[in-house]
Amino acid sequence: MAPGDTRHEDPGLQPERTALAWTRTSLSLCVASATLLRWTRVLGPWALVLVGAFIALAIVLAATHHRRYWRHNAGLKRGTTPTNAGGVVSLSAACLLLGLLAAGLILRSAPPLSP
Repeated sequence: MAPGDTRHEDPGLQPERTALAWTRTSLSLCVASATLLRWTRVLGPWALVLVGAFIALAIVLAATHHRRYWRHNAGLKRGTTPTNAGGVVSLSAACLLLGLLAAGLILRSAPPLSP
């Protein structure tokens, strides 16, 4: 490798696989928001708030994608890859919270069961 070359020597392409996983997560948040968008007529305007939250989270993931990739790539070149535990925990907590809010909204809008 030439000096100044920013590529890594990992034959398993670890940074690329990690970047693809974060991209798939961002895409799945967009799909979840589109699913909620279809239910807006039944769930009311609160569904739009959840759609906006899912889209905002997807945008944040996409906006920070390159920084995570290059940090991991540089870590492979140095021999110490940084962990992203904070990102994983915060994304998991946000998805759990948004999922619980969506489930609560669906349950609240469901017609009552007749005896």
